[in-house]
Amino acid sequence: AALSTSGGVLFAGFYDLGIWRSLDGGESWQASNDAVFTGDWSGKGGNCTTILADPMRPEMVWASLGEGVVSGTTLIRSISGGAPGTWFPTLGSGGYLHGLSLDLESPIGKRTLYVTSNGDVYKSVNDGQSWSLVFDCNECYVTAPRGSFVLAGGQAGLWRSLNGGSTWAEIHPATFHLPPSGYALRYAKWYGPH
Repeated sequence: AALSTSGGVLFAGFYDLGIWRSLDGGESWQASNDAVFTGDWSGKGGNCTTILADPMRPEMVWASLGEGVVSGTTLIRSISGGAPGTWFPTLGSGGYLHGLSLDLESPIGKRTLYVTSNGDVYKSVNDGQSWSLVFDCNECYVTAPRGSFVLAGGQAGLWRSLNGGSTWAEIHPATFHLPPSGYALRYAKWYGPH
């Protein structure tokens, strides 16, 4: 499960259950799945592998949603607090989406975000409306930005960019670049930085 909070609203994403939100601090929950993005789940479930709410704008939420965990997933955004039926596609990957992160130093209304799709790092500079590939990593599944400083990691090791994702350098390869996990659900559990 992935959990995010903004302005007292909680958001949770799960395998099989999809996206849920709570408007009362977790006492009650509402399914926020959209049938357009869940395939055979018909909106009654789905797979969410990453979810993020803007802490300064409770109405702004980004998440992945799809029929499968590693196939048919789409990065979606809502400007209406994740209410059912308010999601719009922003990045269709057809593969595993993870590592959604927000640069809190970016301007409100024009947020910079990062996400991984099939192990590669993508960046948005317009509130997640459009995305561009910034790092062909192949096995990076997490991101962490702060201004022009960005970290990305996964089975490919730990990588750093000092210029907002334009160039990347590996940090301590002998420490962080580990052999493949061999785990059947390697997208959920891998050797290396999480």
